[in-house]
Amino acid sequence: MNQKELKQYEKLVLTPVERLIPSLAVPTVISMMVTMIYNLVDAFFVGKLGTSASAAIGIVLGVQSIIQAFGFMLGHGSG
Repeated sequence: MNQKELKQYEKLVLTPVERLIPSLAVPTVISMMVTMIYNLVDAFFVGKLGTSASAAIGIVLGVQSIIQAFGFMLGHGSG
């Protein structure tokens, strides 16, 4: 085990859970918020095309959020 892996292992084993969960969750939450802001800006500009385009963006936004959440779940669980 190299130095970096040992440091990560010690962090996960020795850090109290009350501090560990927020430190691991904050980057994921920030990433999801940035993606939502990006999608809202897209919806604003696509909304100028009409109601059908706005509906399509709304559907895709929900599906994309679910796919992203599963990706984070699998990525963080395996990392």
